[in-house]
Amino acid sequence: MSLRIENTGRFIKRLEVVEDIPKEIASHVNQVDFGVPPSEVIEADPVIKWALEDLDFYETRTIDYEVPVALNEYTPYVNWPLRQLNIFYTITRPREDVEISKAEASTLSPGESGTLSVTVSNKGAASVNTTLLVEPPTGWAVEPEKVIYVFAPSSKEVFNFTITPPEETTLGVYGATLRLSYQDTAVTKDLSLFVREPPAESPLMLWLLWLLLVALLAVIAYYGRRIYRGRKKKVMYREELVSAVHRLQDEIFKRE
Repeated sequence: MSLRIENTGRFIKRLEVVEDIPKEIASHVNQVDFGVPPSEVIEADPVIKWALEDLDFYETRTIDYEVPVALNEYTPYVNWPLRQLNIFYTITRPREDVEISKAEASTLSPGESGTLSVTVSNKGAASVNTTLLVEPPTGWAVEPEKVIYVFAPSSKEVFNFTITPPEETTLGVYGATLRLSYQDTAVTKDLSLFVREPPAESPLMLWLLWLLLVALLAVIAYYGRRIYRGRKKKVMYREELVSAVHRLQDEIFKRE
């Protein structure tokens, strides 16, 4: 028998697993081979207990033991561990000082990046060191991978993540998870990411762009002509001035 215990998000100070093994399987604790020795033998016939201490966030532990008895495939005890298992645990309740108050993602397209905005609030009266990360669907890219931030008392902050689905992503709705951890507490929030076809350019938009281009060319042509005429006038004024100077010089030479 193998029992896998996974902590899904809260810090567990102490967890007790009590197993009442039917006498049809084992009549005495000596008939059981323990892969993980029990913390206590409550009764020798047998009722046993394991005590697991300090299970951290998302930590997994395994308890296993064997009973050297050949079971008939039709015996009602083939699945007996699921019926006889009792679990008692004491958790450290997560403080609600820090929370993910808002999460918004833009509509995504295959192979194109979008923005995920996450608002985190600290409602407590003390500074808090936090770590925020995004767990996207498999194969998706997220930048940055995580954010470490120290919140001042009674403050909030908006964090922006760039998220990119692969080019071969099919259209639809995908799930992602936000994980916020601070001190001995972990907070999770699930969100949906929508992948849609990129919006097609409408004919009206193309006409507007064409008109804008024509108007821009007209403005350039207008001011170009004005500049050209201004320069031409300057050249004419310069030629007239030079001609007047030459005439004046000729008059002076004649008088001499």
